[in-house]
Amino acid sequence: MKCLIVFALIISALLYVSASPLLPLQRHKRQQATSFDLKNPGIGTLSHTGTIVDNQNHLLTGTGYASKDFTRGGLKPDAYGAQVDYSHKPSGSVLGLGADHVRRAGTDVRASGTWNFVNTKNAEVGLNGQYGRHFGAGAAPVDDFEDDPIIPEKLRKIRRQQTSYGFRSPGIGTVSHTGTILDNQNNLLTGTGYASKDFTSGGAFLKPDVYGAQVDYSHKQSGSGVGVGADHIRRAGTDVRATGTWNIVNTKNADVGVSGQYEKHFGPGGSHSDYGVVLKGTVLVD
Repeated sequence: MKCLIVFALIISALLYVSASPLLPLQRHKRQQATSFDLKNPGIGTLSHTGTIVDNQNHLLTGTGYASKDFTRGGLKPDAYGAQVDYSHKPSGSVLGLGADHVRRAGTDVRASGTWNFVNTKNAEVGLNGQYGRHFGAGAAPVDDFEDDPIIPEKLRKIRRQQTSYGFRSPGIGTVSHTGTILDNQNNLLTGTGYASKDFTSGGAFLKPDVYGAQVDYSHKQSGSGVGVGADHIRRAGTDVRATGTWNIVNTKNADVGVSGQYEKHFGPGGSHSDYGVVLKGTVLVD
């Protein structure tokens, strides 16, 4: 068994952030949502997300899912898990607990939290922490199962190129495609694109309500990386973003680095942006 300890100091500045009342209908239907996704070549996932508590000060949500590779026979899921997230609205502090189980690969449990001791309109300063532990077969967490020989070959290869179709109640359909553009000894470049349509909102049948794309680059030897992306929501404008991580120390059992992000909104509600910088560290203890 291995445990993962993560620490971080977060400093972010909000130049202007506002909730737009013009967001499409689907953005306001997330209190209860059940979705089913089918990924080529035959992996289905059923998930449900719900709001447990939502009042002036507190928000508590939960998510559960189960996945099955239908090309392997049987009805027993190959992976399942759950996550519960709590948010203290006045301070922006959060806490999350979750677990994932993959058949023949073991179970991963995790906890994460953020404590904002400065939280104003234009700035916030806080501490962020994360803990994860793996139990059972193998030593790698679920997120790294592509390289785990215990996991079925089809499940490992699916992440190279995959197209998924999802339908989420009460009538939101999404198609997305993720692919590897470049993958060699030192570099990894991936891309994702998607489009969503709320079929209950009317309008042109084939015109999506939301669409976007993301490109991510990773330098394998150092673990440093950069990502750029954009999302457009009909009648709500466009959000562009850039993220990056520079690992100053990167060894087998520890890494220390700096991460940053920048986001900007264009369109209804005015142009506004936010950015943040994180000094992070990770130590793996046997």
